[in-house]
Amino acid sequence: AEGRQYLGNKRYTGSVQWFSVKNGIGFIIPDHFNSLPKVAQQKSTEAAQRVADKSQQEVFEGLMFHRRDKTDPASRLSEGSKVSFNVFVDLRNAGATNVTEA
Repeated sequence: AEGRQYLGNKRYTGSVQWFSVKNGIGFIIPDHFNSLPKVAQQKSTEAAQRVADKSQQEVFEGLMFHRRDKTDPASRLSEGSKVSFNVFVDLRNAGATNVTEA
C-alpha cells in the first residue's frame, strides 16, 4: 500500500465489525481506541469522516481497516470475533495487520 508505515510490534485488541471472506477485507473496532498511537487515531478519524461525508451516515471513528494479506489464513473471522493486531498507517487510513483471533 502507498506510504504504509508499521507502528511497532505492540499488539492491540478489538472486535470484528464486518468481514468479507470473499474479498478478504474487513473492519475492526479497537477495544481501546485511545491506546492506539496518536497518528493512527488521527488517520482513523479522518478516514471515518470521509466515509461519513460520502455516505451521509455516521461512522464509528475507531474503525480499523484490514485485509487478509497479513491475517492468519486459518482464522475464520466473522462479525463479533475478538482479535488482536498490530497497527499501520498509510496515506489515507489507519489499519490493522497481523490479525489473529484473540
